[in-house]
Amino acid sequence: MHPLEWYKGRWSGQRLFVTANGPSLVDDYYKLAGHQVMACNFVLAWKDLPFLPSMYSCTEPWDHEGQWEFVDRISQDIEHRFVLSASGTMRPPRKNWVVLPKIQPGGGVGQMDQEGCRPDPPFSTASTTPLNIGVQFGAYMGFTEIFVVGMELSDGHVYDAPPESDRLAYQVMEKPAAKNGWPAGRKQHIINCYRRAKDDLKLRGVNLVNCTPVGAIADNFGYTPVDDVLGNAGKAAS
Repeated sequence: MHPLEWYKGRWSGQRLFVTANGPSLVDDYYKLAGHQVMACNFVLAWKDLPFLPSMYSCTEPWDHEGQWEFVDRISQDIEHRFVLSASGTMRPPRKNWVVLPKIQPGGGVGQMDQEGCRPDPPFSTASTTPLNIGVQFGAYMGFTEIFVVGMELSDGHVYDAPPESDRLAYQVMEKPAAKNGWPAGRKQHIINCYRRAKDDLKLRGVNLVNCTPVGAIADNFGYTPVDDVLGNAGKAAS
């Protein structure tokens, strides 16, 4: 495990794909093989993933019973694993994880739509791991192009994917908030966070692009197909 400072600027000038849980990701996931990919939360529980992502991140999984053991198990083969924590520690402590500190309650202006996309830890919270960790920490690691895939912010979610879908892990865990869809207020907050992150990163020379074709982010910011990003009909770079 590397210390947090080891990651600063480590992948300077490169591009990063950050994957959320949205079912739209299924059609694009295989195209990302051979590229730098940070998988978030429960994507690793999907069936028949075509490759192992290079990075993994989650936000305080111990807040939900059983999640910490689950995410530790499904990500055990990934070298770079990050967890965002307000306390700055893991409960219980586990090996081979990098703890990313986040703004303490009352320790900043507020949520990320007010505080902005921070260039260094502690990171702001955006109510969703791709923006909490993937985007902010991706910029910290030096990536100058960051592409978000599968961040739908819609009722369609990995947790309540139809049972006939054999490409998703059906009912990965019981999590009522996910099964009930995204509350309108939280969804708007994440939209605000994405807008602020995009603006802040642009000032720092980092291009944030949405590659999710459906959902609230696409409705507000449009999207760029993964094939267009890769420029080679989706084939992995050599």
